[in-house]
Amino acid sequence: LLAADYFNQDDHSGGYHYIRDTPGYVGTSIRLGFTRPDDIRDTAGDGPRQRLENYGFSATLSADLGSAKLISITGLRHFRQDLATTADATTSGYLPLFIMERARQFSQEIRLTGSIGPVDLLVGGYYFHERNRGGIGAVLSGAYFGFPTDDLLQGTLYGGLQRTKAYAAFAQATWHITDRLGLDAGIRYSDERRRINENTQLDLANVYDPARP
Repeated sequence: LLAADYFNQDDHSGGYHYIRDTPGYVGTSIRLGFTRPDDIRDTAGDGPRQRLENYGFSATLSADLGSAKLISITGLRHFRQDLATTADATTSGYLPLFIMERARQFSQEIRLTGSIGPVDLLVGGYYFHERNRGGIGAVLSGAYFGFPTDDLLQGTLYGGLQRTKAYAAFAQATWHITDRLGLDAGIRYSDERRRINENTQLDLANVYDPARP
């Protein structure tokens, strides 16, 4: 049995709502004459623009072995998100903000079922692996700091890579004492480990390149 699903979203709605300026404070962009959002728009200028892509596949195999039945379930999943907006929510274009996330998952489960007299038996195993990478980058303009250039400079960049591995083994026995009464006994062992590598970068010396990791 094969199954698949796919989801794609590309919009400019973002997920922010502009309320008001901080009382007693006028932002640099506003003092320089740029426009702030009104009551209708979430932000002024370009963005936010969000792109989502999520799809997965699964395969279920059932094999009749006579006195036993084997079931295998394999799953794959992919997730991608990109969000581009402006950190100061104005038309200045000084503080573009980029957020990205990538995730891949793989899972495998195997179950073997059978009966010995009045006892039903089930044994199985499970494996899961996920690789999740994400980052947030705030890009700064040289003009914002008084530099004689309008080129975008790479500012702060926060990112990381997380890996997850999980294993499990399980077994269950059901003893049918009568047609209406049964006794269940089961056991499960699980092990899950996660590892994350994080990085932070501040770079004002190089021209920003969105393709650069």
